[in-house]
Amino acid sequence: DAEKKIAVDRETGKEGTGKATLPKPEDFAVQADAVFPMQHQHKLMAAALAGETRDSSIVYDGGDGAKTYRVITFIGAKKTATIETDKGDAASLAKLSVWPVNISYYANGVLEEGESQDTPIYQVSFDMFENGVAQHLLLDYGDFALEGKLINYEAVKATACE
Repeated sequence: DAEKKIAVDRETGKEGTGKATLPKPEDFAVQADAVFPMQHQHKLMAAALAGETRDSSIVYDGGDGAKTYRVITFIGAKKTATIETDKGDAASLAKLSVWPVNISYYANGVLEEGESQDTPIYQVSFDMFENGVAQHLLLDYGDFALEGKLINYEAVKATACE
């Protein structure tokens, strides 16, 4: 399997241009309202802190050329944190707010064979701490599912951006 090489250039709020070099050369556009995965995560963290329970976003993750996903997120009520591990700085997570989150990724735009705009391509559920750390992760692809557990947490000191 060839390694994917994709670069995207975009100003916030404007359509972007993308170029893939592997597995096949391709030029494409990234729609102006699409967010990247970290922007989406920050949006969900802000929504949870504001008491919002639902988000709808277009997400571009760079995994498949120009493909974007229509992403529907449900954020449950804030709850008491239960920590999966006692390693590293995990005890510091107990002081943070945590919300159950369920995210469904749907086909957006042109459908590929077997895709439906009514059925998610995959779903992700986890407990999200206010700092963005996730635990009790479940990735459900329909035919199979993957479970992730937080086994160690090391807080990294923030550094200034240049």
